[in-house]
Parts: sequence; C-alpha cells; structure tokens
Amino acid sequence: MFLLLYQIANAIEDLERKLSQWNVGKPDSASSRAVPEAKQKANPAQSEKPNQDLDLYGLMIALGERALNSTWFGSGVDCYGERAEELYTFTDQNKPIDGRDLLDITSSIHQTIQGDFQAFDPGATSHWILIRAWDGSGFYIETNDPKIKEQLKTHFQASEDVEGAYPPYEGLFIGI
Repeated sequence: MFLLLYQIANAIEDLERKLSQWNVGKPDSASSRAVPEAKQKANPAQSEKPNQDLDLYGLMIALGERALNSTWFGSGVDCYGERAEELYTFTDQNKPIDGRDLLDITSSIHQTIQGDFQAFDPGATSHWILIRAWDGSGFYIETNDPKIKEQLKTHFQASEDVEGAYPPYEGLFIGI
C-alpha cells in the first residue's frame, strides 16, 4: 500500500507541473469548499439544476461499466452539492470508493472545482485513469486505455489531446 501511495503522490506532483501552464494569467483560486455567495446569486438556476454531463458524474457515466467496477481514490477535492461532505469523508481520509458508490455520490454534486481521482481495476497495482478537476473549468485526464480516450473524445465535444503524459498513459483535457 505504501508503494501505491508513493506512486500516486509522484504522479500528482508530475501532473501539477504539466498543468501549471493553464494557470498562467489566471487569478489565484483558493479552495474554500463552499459556493461563493456571488456565484449563488449570479446563477441560481445552475445550483438548482446543474448540467451533470459536464462534471464528474457525466465522466463516470461516459466511462461506463469499467468505472463502476473500479476502486477509486480521491484527493484534494473541492466541490459543492448536497453530498459534498460525504465525498470529502472518503477523499480527506484517502479511503477507497467503490465505483457505484462514487457514481451515486456524484449524482448530487453540482460542480467539482478541483481534485484528483484515480481508478484501479480489481487486483491492479496501477491506475487505468486519472481525472483531475481543473479550477472548475474542466478535467485533465490521463489513461492507459486508448479506447477510453476515444470514447471520452466522442462523448465530450470540448476535448483536446494533451502532450506530456508518461507512456503508457495518454493525456486529454475536457473543458466545461
């Protein structure tokens, strides 16, 4: 388990370096784990009926059965929705989350602002996908399954390939 946690920490560090390019020119975004008051007032319809297809829930649906049968680990999560605290319970304590449970929890999440999620097939020692919520503006994804990458590109029109992932992984950014 220590080796797995060490690999995850190294992967996250490398990923942060790669994604820092998207932060250039953006204001700092401090994690508050609360919906900013201005955002609540500015778009009340969004908090009442979010477009979940463009958030973690939609990604889980697009990934299909493999995502549901995987074990997920999350870290650094900042989101809002009715079940945000439940998601924090798993991610803050680095507890594994069954894919079906993650899908159920994310069905009540309105927006995932930041956080890393890695999925492992049963018995696997390395993840098959890493999803990083990026400043509430999209998701960076690395996967070692080219079919999954193409599946996501087909499902989400606002996607683009990202260079720099370490083989066998390939990178993709999905904007929301």
